[in-house]
Amino acid sequence: MNLIKFSRIALIALLTLSCSLCPAQETPSHQTFPVDPNRITIDFPGGPLSKLILILRADKSSDLSIINPEKLDPILPAFSVHNQLPAAVIGALSQVLRPQGYLLSMMSPSPSLAVLTRAEPNQSKDGFAVFQLGFKLGNQSVEEITAAIQTACEFAGGDAGKLRFKFHPGTKMLFAAGPQLTIDHIVRQVINSLPDSPPKTPPPTDCKDCND
Repeated sequence: MNLIKFSRIALIALLTLSCSLCPAQETPSHQTFPVDPNRITIDFPGGPLSKLILILRADKSSDLSIINPEKLDPILPAFSVHNQLPAAVIGALSQVLRPQGYLLSMMSPSPSLAVLTRAEPNQSKDGFAVFQLGFKLGNQSVEEITAAIQTACEFAGGDAGKLRFKFHPGTKMLFAAGPQLTIDHIVRQVINSLPDSPPKTPPPTDCKDCND
């Protein structure tokens, strides 16, 4: 066997051994993405609210919680939602529960918290609420926020004509007066659904002793 033929055989054997030692690369069947806890995906077969609460508690990918202080347990129809904001889900469920005499109100957007109460007759009387807009302004103005509330009232059948707003610039508080049911059911949900504006970076201060 000459030297050239031997070198070719050795090279082929080396390549074969190298390929056998390389781990096989698995081709993923599908690409997965992290679950957004700020959105909800759920298939509810229908049943009492307590059943939905148990499903939400078991779902570690969602941060939506429903508080039921009076142990009320209305019946919900079957529904399916995919990648929806908690405020939108709560708003839809509240529309279903309202004819049954219940109120499902969004109290906090993140982590998402809703409260179920019974709709008492006095909910139609005038009420008052204060909303802190300090973290909401920047993405939208006060006028845009109140306009969105008016639009939501007209769409949801609330009494938008009786709502009154007053903004205090120094404290960035929005005072709302009008039908208590409209304030609790619509105004609060609209404001809680607004995204928080990013914190403002303070301007750099002059420093004469700082090194360049």
